[in-house]
Amino acid sequence: MPDVTRAPSRGLTLLNGLLLTELVGLVFLFGCFRQIDMDIWWHLATGQRILARGELPRHDWFTYTVPDHEWIDLHWLFQVGATGLYALGGMPLLTLASASLGAVAVAVLLAARPVRGSWPVIVACWFPAVVLLSGRLYVRPEIVTLVCLALLLLVLFYAGRRPRLLWLLVPLEIFWVNVQGLFILGPILLALYGVDGAWRALCVGRSAILGRRLLVLAAVVAACFVNPYGLNGVLLPWELFRKMSWDAAFYGAHIAELESIPAFLARTGYVQMYLLTHLGLLVLGGVSFVLAWSRRRFDLFRLLAFAAFGWLGLQATRNSGQFALVAGAVTAWNCADWSCDRAVRAGVARLGRSVLAALLALAIVAVASGWFYRAAGEGRLVGLGEQPFWHAHDAARFARRPGMPGHVIAYHLGQAALVEFHMRDDQRVFCDPRLEVMSRELLERYEAIQNAAARGDPAFDTLLGAAEAPAILTDHRVCFAMEATLLASSRWRCAFFDPVAAVFLRDDASARADAPAVDFAARHFSHDAGAERAAGPAAVWPWGGAEPDAGFIEAEALVRVARRLQESGAARSRRVPALLLLALDRACAGSARHPAAADGRRVLGQTFFHFASDPTVSVRASSAEPAGWDPMAMLDSARARYWLERTLDAAPNDFVALGYLFQLALLERDVTAARDIAGRLRARGAHSPSQREVLAAILREAERFAAAQASDGTARDGAAAAPNNLEELRRRTEREVAQARPDRAMGTFRLFLGTHGKLPWLLADRYASLLLRAGDPERARGVWSDQVTGDYDRATERERVASTYHVEGKLDLAIENYRAALRYAPTHTPAAWGLTRAYLETGDAAAVVRECDWALAHHELAPGVRTVFQAMADLARPYAPPDAVVGGSAIGDR
Repeated sequence: MPDVTRAPSRGLTLLNGLLLTELVGLVFLFGCFRQIDMDIWWHLATGQRILARGELPRHDWFTYTVPDHEWIDLHWLFQVGATGLYALGGMPLLTLASASLGAVAVAVLLAARPVRGSWPVIVACWFPAVVLLSGRLYVRPEIVTLVCLALLLLVLFYAGRRPRLLWLLVPLEIFWVNVQGLFILGPILLALYGVDGAWRALCVGRSAILGRRLLVLAAVVAACFVNPYGLNGVLLPWELFRKMSWDAAFYGAHIAELESIPAFLARTGYVQMYLLTHLGLLVLGGVSFVLAWSRRRFDLFRLLAFAAFGWLGLQATRNSGQFALVAGAVTAWNCADWSCDRAVRAGVARLGRSVLAALLALAIVAVASGWFYRAAGEGRLVGLGEQPFWHAHDAARFARRPGMPGHVIAYHLGQAALVEFHMRDDQRVFCDPRLEVMSRELLERYEAIQNAAARGDPAFDTLLGAAEAPAILTDHRVCFAMEATLLASSRWRCAFFDPVAAVFLRDDASARADAPAVDFAARHFSHDAGAERAAGPAAVWPWGGAEPDAGFIEAEALVRVARRLQESGAARSRRVPALLLLALDRACAGSARHPAAADGRRVLGQTFFHFASDPTVSVRASSAEPAGWDPMAMLDSARARYWLERTLDAAPNDFVALGYLFQLALLERDVTAARDIAGRLRARGAHSPSQREVLAAILREAERFAAAQASDGTARDGAAAAPNNLEELRRRTEREVAQARPDRAMGTFRLFLGTHGKLPWLLADRYASLLLRAGDPERARGVWSDQVTGDYDRATERERVASTYHVEGKLDLAIENYRAALRYAPTHTPAAWGLTRAYLETGDAAAVVRECDWALAHHELAPGVRTVFQAMADLARPYAPPDAVVGGSAIGDR
């Protein structure tokens, strides 16, 4: 047997070096993602003001609600350094610096290697810690804390052999206390180190060990006072800990990173990759102590440090980075002690290095390609700089324009930090994410304002409590309910709206600032350049994930607000068609840039679903009668289904598309489709807490719907044999549609066609209408065009064919066929309505008004249909050139 205790060969040395390089490189790569953390903006705003004013803050600089509140800013050194880096290279340079510091922290602790410990074992133990650490490699003071924590652990690791190294902790603590409030971790770890010294003194009778450690602890505690705020600075961590422990339920419910892991699991029951890694690292750390003890090796300090940081990690997800670093180091040290055994080292030498090197290489490829973040269910993009369409820079710059209010309230708190970065010197915000300044009472008031607005309470603005009404900046992702209330209010105006955020002003403030309300309909009818917005800066690693498109992002925001307005009632939904038309523009523009993207198809499906519920443009929504066989009444539902199904072609497990398809099935009382989609959602499962809640609601609704269908007998299956004649075909398919089984009706038609060939117009029209409603316009067009026998109305046939092109989004062909139908029958109402809708969607206001006026003057319209034509005319008339509207369209022009 070879002597594995001797110095490793050159080949093994190179393999060990490769393992270490891969691990540290992986940490660096984990840090190179487009930044989504918003705290950096108030840090940069503070750093800029410190440099400009030549002083540190003593009282709050940023809010109008608590301007005299004492502000202990222990981050000042980080803020000054970050401001300098930002001035040199912007967010890309800050991202590189953060990724480098994360890699340095791990590299420092890799230097703490037990004598003769196996490198493959050490690297393998570090891997889960690195994965957990990756979730916290943000550009914020915490990244410097990780380096300081690593240096402290390195010193303590070697202090047993070189006690004088302990005195290096004094300058380290002086630096640390001026970077972040987590400097307190230094004295805490040294106190645990002192307990270990007392235990050793008791066991081996060497009191000098304890004396030296206590002396260093006292010096490090004294070093904590070397900060601009003296005792108040030293006490700040205790104040924050008291706030977050006594009020943990409140802060955890409102700030995600402050929620404890047990509370998160109790609330959602949802387990994701980082949570599993966190729990797995706890288990692995415990196993490592068992392995070390099996070799008669025990270190009390390691046990105390692991227990303390394990507890901290469970208290809040924001502590997972510090836990990962300490747990990774302790686990690696314990397993390295275990691997000093000769037999273990031999096994590792034979099997470990090459396999581990290959696994690390695969991990690097997975992160660089973006696969890791997609598998984890995250929205991160590999690269440098900022996450596109995440930070509301344009909205914040708009809010700082001359004449804009001096007070701003921004939702969410992260966007408030961004407002602070951009705002004028005379502007202030309501509150921001700084827990050292913001009280619970202020945050409760901040939440109460948002909640009241989200409920549609018209008195919500009385909670603002300011003589001057503030500008309100809202992030579309979380504030769409509030935006709907503000849009519906007669006292507020939306002065700015882009893919990320909106800015609202009270009507008097809007006049003073010369900031008129956004006219969403005008943006649609004028074909504004916003639809052609670029998708954002190119990624450093373009293969690391698809760049989001501005069109898709803004379209989703518009649809969410429109949906909320619809839910609030017809009296408040007057803006809905304009929002949906603009969403359609943005989605189509994005789809033109990215024709294969699932996002564009999904947004189109969502938009058409809400069109179907809008009485301004939808014949179906204007009538209480069911859609039946009429393609005009089911057009928007058919379009929604078509585009949602195309979404699933590109992304079979798209949760939103499946959810909307389920709502469509309920809307159309399609029991088969509802059951099938609910089954697909159950099999897919939830990938986030919000999805879990939605999935539970869908499954409950599916059970209720199925039970209702079973109780009234509408879920019975029909016969499988083909009908013998046309009358039997008619009766059976009518019964199957009445039983909420359109799939069964389509199957019956297919069986009959397989034996009898073509259909007479009435039955062919019904079959094609079912196909169209099912989202299959191509087959429907084939039936209307090729599978009809006998005489039929050419106008109706052309109108039906036009509707199939309409569903597919081929508006030029739809318009051509609608006009052909009107040439056959100038008063054919379905063709007139379809033509008007097509013109409405293309933004041709003059044509919309012309066709509506003609229909209103010459067609015999049902009351609901007349209302729709009048509403479309009223929507388009302000944007039609006066000389283009002649009061109607001549028959010959059709």
